[in-house]
Amino acid sequence: MRTLEELSDELCKYCPLPDESKGTHGAPNGYTSCEGSRCKEAYEAYQDGCTETCVICEAKIHPNDADFIQKAADDVYGPICTKCMNEIA
Repeated sequence: MRTLEELSDELCKYCPLPDESKGTHGAPNGYTSCEGSRCKEAYEAYQDGCTETCVICEAKIHPNDADFIQKAADDVYGPICTKCMNEIA
């Protein structure tokens, strides 16, 4: 599972705010920002979505972060977290 810092701007995908209120946006008088007002809730939503388990280290991972290794035409090994995938490579 990635940390809040590792998710960075991707965290906005899980934010409960309306799309027009997420992140930083241009406004007539400069810029407006949510200033991280709902990042904790967004990270909790990300964690709730971490339904996969890495087959190597057994860490919980989000399906969007899962990697797989194609062993044969019809044989797939995974899911594998990014950390373990980097160690394999």
